[in-house]
Amino acid sequence: MKFKTLLKKSWLINFLFIMLFSLFSINVSADNCTETASASGYDSDPVTVTINSFPCVGTDIITAVTLDATIGNYCTSYYWYSYDIIVNGTTVVTGQCNQTGFDLTPYLPITSVAIQSNDEDNYSDNVTLNLTLNITHEAPPVCTDVFSASGYDSDPTVASTTTFPCTAGGTIIGMTMDATIGNYCTSYYWYSYDIIVNGTTVATQQCDQTGFDLTPYLPIT
Repeated sequence: MKFKTLLKKSWLINFLFIMLFSLFSINVSADNCTETASASGYDSDPVTVTINSFPCVGTDIITAVTLDATIGNYCTSYYWYSYDIIVNGTTVVTGQCNQTGFDLTPYLPITSVAIQSNDEDNYSDNVTLNLTLNITHEAPPVCTDVFSASGYDSDPTVASTTTFPCTAGGTIIGMTMDATIGNYCTSYYWYSYDIIVNGTTVATQQCDQTGFDLTPYLPIT
């Protein structure tokens, strides 16, 4: 029993969990946006271009990414230079030339994408690396789970859950909690409750409230 609340007179305590979750099998509308970056220098330096933030996505979930990149005309025709593709700090492919639509989706979740030049002819050539990420993203679905318990505060009464059925197996990426215990919490302070997440008390002496953010404690078991 990893998520619970403890009551500190007899009353009913109610909890409403509002969750953002990712479940890619459901039908939701997707949007597309791009992030771009470029840099110039000598291929032998090497030149590196990195994208490690995706502001065009906002708070959405990234569901697919493709890469477009260019380095110069003498990559394909004379092979003076090339570039490597680095995802999340790991080189995933080497010796690339100008290309479009390289699929990065298998590497999700992505925190950074970089391309880095190679000197292929043992002569320092001036290059400009251009990197574009084509991102498909969608707003996470939202659902709620509700549970309650009643008893004496001195027992104490525990309302708890270890599962969130409304997510249907999706990955929870955000959660807030609304909770009530009764009118005599705020007005006379007869009772209160503590919030315990994953076995650790994260808040004490709480009264009726909405929007208590549990996201920092994910994953919740």
